[in-house]
Amino acid sequence: MRSIFQNPKYQNLIIISFALFIWVLYAVIGSGDEFFDGYRKLVLNPTDLIPTFGNPIMYNPPWLAPILAPFITMPGRSGYVIFIGVTICMFLYSINIFKGNPIYTLVSAQLFWILWWGQIEGIVILGIALGWVAYKKQSWELLTLALLLGALKPQIGAVPLLAIWWWFGSDRWKSLAIFISVVIVTIIIYGPWPLWIFEGILWITNNTQYGPWNSSIGLLGLPLFIPALLIKLNHEQRLIALIATSVLVSPYMPFYSTIILFLFDIPLWMIVFALIGYFPNVLGTAIAWNGIVLLPISILAWLYFPFLKPFIIRILKMKSNPYR
Repeated sequence: MRSIFQNPKYQNLIIISFALFIWVLYAVIGSGDEFFDGYRKLVLNPTDLIPTFGNPIMYNPPWLAPILAPFITMPGRSGYVIFIGVTICMFLYSINIFKGNPIYTLVSAQLFWILWWGQIEGIVILGIALGWVAYKKQSWELLTLALLLGALKPQIGAVPLLAIWWWFGSDRWKSLAIFISVVIVTIIIYGPWPLWIFEGILWITNNTQYGPWNSSIGLLGLPLFIPALLIKLNHEQRLIALIATSVLVSPYMPFYSTIILFLFDIPLWMIVFALIGYFPNVLGTAIAWNGIVLLPISILAWLYFPFLKPFIIRILKMKSNPYR
């Protein structure tokens, strides 16, 4: 029996079966409120968003509308059902790219929130995975697509994709030129949407209702980018460090967006941060949601320890034998 579960074919079958179960479950019980309200207005009647958001695009770049349009225009709940199915597939693909454990994501409260409401984290995380593939294959066309998808939620996608873009070859300038062209054209069509997004995020972070589900320490953590940039790491390790640091530092980081950290091959015990978010009524939001800030902190400690261990040992020896 043990050898069966160690067989990759059976492991993949279990993961696919579990993913299908989750899809069917949320297809039946999911409310899809964000999908049916905000995103439907964004696609069909963007002016209806102005009374709530003060602009016709919510807090995302305008090219989100054509991406969601095929799902939004489907009848009844079918668009929502297909969208969350595609979202699960995007997560599984991205996890496979970064060699993570899909169980972390599939059992997580973060995924529960994303599927229940019909959030777009899957699209953004797909952008990061495609950026990594583009870097490996040196495909500037794929990198361009990655930049556009990652920009849909800059608090998640900006730092990792900026790093990937920087590591890319000279063709990275082609990707940046197309990305900037798209931004300029959409500003001409829609108005100063980057400013709208900045103002919207600023308003959210100053809103007391946001506090219970925030999972970052804010801009006070900016110095943490120093070790993320200076410690000798390979590109994949540095990408993990930069993502964990950006999760810690971003002024706007709702707990469900920390799902990005489950893309990677992190220690098994960290699955606790996938589960505690289910229990705000038992643990309180300070532990269940705010407490997930310990996930990126734990990842950074785990990642840096092998490199800092010799220095720590040296300091401990000096303290134990000060006259040496």
